[in-house]
Amino acid sequence: GLRRRCAGYCVARFAAALSLTSIATGFAALALGSCVANATAANAVGALGVLAMALFGGVAVDVNSGNSNSDVSGQTLVDQISRFVVHVAASCDALYYAFRAAVIGEFAGAEDGHGEPVEYVIDGHKCDPSFPKVTVDVEAILVTLDLPTRAAQADVALGWLGVVAAA
Repeated sequence: GLRRRCAGYCVARFAAALSLTSIATGFAALALGSCVANATAANAVGALGVLAMALFGGVAVDVNSGNSNSDVSGQTLVDQISRFVVHVAASCDALYYAFRAAVIGEFAGAEDGHGEPVEYVIDGHKCDPSFPKVTVDVEAILVTLDLPTRAAQADVALGWLGVVAAA
């Protein structure tokens, strides 16, 4: 983990997430690259495949958006199919589980020395003096990212990462 006061074994969880992610993405890149005879093309295909894993793994695209809203009456068939395809792709993606394990493990249940939830300060003044300084608690960060707020969910994501890495 990255925070100073770690509730539980977040350092081991973070290291396991990094190791399993490295193994799974390395295997995925090798598998994709082995489909092409030319070495240069194989490197490009493998790299693009891992880039797609990062995109659909939740780092760049919110793969859970709309999952909590079961009302599909306003969605077109194309919307429903695209959400389903992205969800299926994410469930097979090692980076999806790694991102969840790392972020939930870092923020869920974070408390300061007095047992209060940790608050993070986002200081926009460093980018532009007109930007405000914003203070957010850890639960707000997880809710904004559509992630669970319980630390045990990081272990679940880490378990699924192990399954994907083994497959």
